[in-house]
Amino acid sequence: MTMLRVFRFSILLLIGLAAACSGDGPADLTDPPATVTAKLIGIDPVGGSSSVDRSSPIVITFSHPIPDSMTAFFDCHEGALSGEAVAGEWTWNGDHTHLTFEPHGPLAPHTEHFVHVGGDMVDDRGSHVDIASHGFDFGGEWATSGMMEGGSGMGMGPHMDPDDHSGPGWDHENGSHGMVFGFTTSE
Repeated sequence: MTMLRVFRFSILLLIGLAAACSGDGPADLTDPPATVTAKLIGIDPVGGSSSVDRSSPIVITFSHPIPDSMTAFFDCHEGALSGEAVAGEWTWNGDHTHLTFEPHGPLAPHTEHFVHVGGDMVDDRGSHVDIASHGFDFGGEWATSGMMEGGSGMGMGPHMDPDDHSGPGWDHENGSHGMVFGFTTSE
């Protein structure tokens, strides 16, 4: 009787292995997990840069594609995070991993500028974009309500209504309004 049980177990094991190899078994383990998310992996100029060419574009790079609709959650401000948004165009490259900001004219000379990146964006799979893993490596810091109201932190400036840059798309789960990267232009 024991030999019969071993034989049956062996047959069931072989059937299970055959099903797994035929594609009827478990999912392919090489498929990326559903939790994979796009990460912010670069920004040029990095936060804290000085003497940045006033005509240079700003380029933000992600590890995975980001949908066009997320472009609404990027801005460049002059003087302070609470300052006026710089006029210009945000455009994606072909695979939606590089977002470039081209100002309509040269940036103001010897002036601080702040690139504001939303903290609640999603990638093309619907997963939240991870701005924190590498954002600090590029001179980023969390955007607070005080910064947007002209308070301490990112320089003083005219009042920005926090509702303009808060809410879905902007607000990170940590309570911030995304991340900000400050730089100073050249002559």
